[in-house]
Amino acid sequence: MRKRIPIPKITREIVKMMANYCCQRCGMSLKRSKLAQIHHIDRNPNNNNMENLELLCWYCHWGEHECKEDMLIFAINKELI
Repeated sequence: MRKRIPIPKITREIVKMMANYCCQRCGMSLKRSKLAQIHHIDRNPNNNNMENLELLCWYCHWGEHECKEDMLIFAINKELI
């Protein structure tokens, strides 16, 4: 398995600004939230093209993936649940 290519910080900020700091699925405001996550639309974590990234809240991101265990560990570590 290849090492995941991190999303550059500037790209993350642009994605957040373009989404007006709101989840692109449910509309939750994420401006001051630990729930904000960047989702790879094509599910390829190495495709960090802007067109492939969207801002989701943790709850919507959870629903997008089958790796529920990893998402649960993330939530516990970030004290989201």
